[in-house]
Amino acid sequence: MATAMAQVMKYWNKPITGEGNSSYYAYGYGYQSVNYGNTTYLWDEMPNAISTSNIPVATLIYHAAVGVEMGFSPEGSGSNGMKARNAFQNYFRYPNANYVQKQNYSSGTWLNMLREQLDNGSPMYYSGSNTSSGHAWNCDGYQGTDYIHFNFGWGGSYNGYFYLDDITPGTSEFNLYQAAVINTIPENYSITDPRIQLKANNGEAGDDLTLRLTSYPVLADWGVNNVSLSLYYENSSMQYLDYDLSDTMSEGGIMEVTNNPDTGYLNISWTGTTPLSGAGDLFRFHFRALNPGNFYFGQVDMSYNGQLLQYVDPVIIDVTAPVATLAESSISLNNIVHLGYEQLGTMIMSSTYLPPAWDVNHVEYKLSFDDSKIELVDIIGEECLLEGYENVTFSPVEPGVYQITCDTEQALGGAKLPLMKLSFRAIGNTDTIEMAQVIISDFHYNQTQITDIQNGYVFLSPISANEDQISPLGFTLNSYPNPFNPTTTIYLNNPEAQNVDAAIYNLKGQRVYDLHKGYLDSGEHHIVWNGQDQNGNSVGTGVYLLRVRVKDATFSKKLSLMK
Repeated sequence: MATAMAQVMKYWNKPITGEGNSSYYAYGYGYQSVNYGNTTYLWDEMPNAISTSNIPVATLIYHAAVGVEMGFSPEGSGSNGMKARNAFQNYFRYPNANYVQKQNYSSGTWLNMLREQLDNGSPMYYSGSNTSSGHAWNCDGYQGTDYIHFNFGWGGSYNGYFYLDDITPGTSEFNLYQAAVINTIPENYSITDPRIQLKANNGEAGDDLTLRLTSYPVLADWGVNNVSLSLYYENSSMQYLDYDLSDTMSEGGIMEVTNNPDTGYLNISWTGTTPLSGAGDLFRFHFRALNPGNFYFGQVDMSYNGQLLQYVDPVIIDVTAPVATLAESSISLNNIVHLGYEQLGTMIMSSTYLPPAWDVNHVEYKLSFDDSKIELVDIIGEECLLEGYENVTFSPVEPGVYQITCDTEQALGGAKLPLMKLSFRAIGNTDTIEMAQVIISDFHYNQTQITDIQNGYVFLSPISANEDQISPLGFTLNSYPNPFNPTTTIYLNNPEAQNVDAAIYNLKGQRVYDLHKGYLDSGEHHIVWNGQDQNGNSVGTGVYLLRVRVKDATFSKKLSLMK
């Protein structure tokens, strides 16, 4: 009984203080006394569920028990519903509480009365008995017209929907002598009284977080169908994403949100087709925490139907960095598997999240691999942190080794995306599975070296008798000089007269210059490339690919132009 009363009062978080005092003799336990008027109830220290002892919760339940002159025993405790009504009225400031019994109403009238209470947002103390014992619990919802939701106060056990002629939680049965305490609404409770709280869990920089705007109970009788407010957030480190009304008090209404990222304010207006009622999450907003730190969210001038609310609580959340310092960041490459001859594969380079406040605007590292098995085709920025940055360079240091650098005007980071993607082409497939390791070394963010590196592997698929052959008998391909400036000569030995397609490609896979395309007699041929593209423009310093296709075979060779 005392638990059921306490649950109703916790729903409202009222009263702040009680009134009057009470004392009685409990058989076997002596005199029990409470001064309600001298007690402040600490609602913020009463969670919805507890797993350890909690003095504020224990105080509330004990005071309810004394208020109804509870009889105690090891087997159980009890009193009666009329005393519950009196305690609500006389000690806890619920002046309109009224005790009603089902036997005094028709079934339809009783159900209508319960639904009206619940529709208005007011749960009830409810009780029932069997032939030997009784119990008191909470009535807090319904489905359809006669399927009523009960909370039995047993730590969640058997909570659910029941028909009133079949209240049978577990092995218990409480169909007899049903009664309720209705109109348990705190004194002087008005439209400006519901307390509004912002709630959010602490998180880690780079994570998305949910900011919940919760409301204390709203009565349907008030007809609240308009909510307006301004929400402040720290725009330097919080990015607004969107809002969510699903499974909230405001679901089904129309929400308008105007984001002003330069000032850090959301201007919010909600209009509902049916009035708000009940308590809980009113709105949910999604933000991304860009940087570590302590960040404030607050509301300005929130109103229900244009009436300014009196109690609006802000929140401060703690956002931690994924690692303590930039030097503790990590870099990793994934693996590419089953890469067939001449096929392209993408290797993703991932980084520990980079908070923009760390101001990383320079990246450099060496990339090494076996250039007889794979070749670097391109560095891809799409859907990566490097997207939109044009000044990414990769320069050959020696065969199979590149120096990669990137300088940006704006700090990298602010999203959990790959740093960049590396595109490789398989060129060294044999009749067995081949493996090429891709190694990152001397990696730096700004001037800070990153040592936690996970390298990647490219696994080349074997070539079968039914697949492309790497080298028809007698065909050879060479070039001299290499590296070169300004020209190089390609030596091509063609064992038989056939169609040949020979061209120069850049590392992005773009065709730069046609060396020969069409029929070519057998024998040795010398073709000069002068470092120009098809339009006669000089190309830049770097690595280019000589690619020759004959019949079903393709030959590739790297050419290094040095200026």
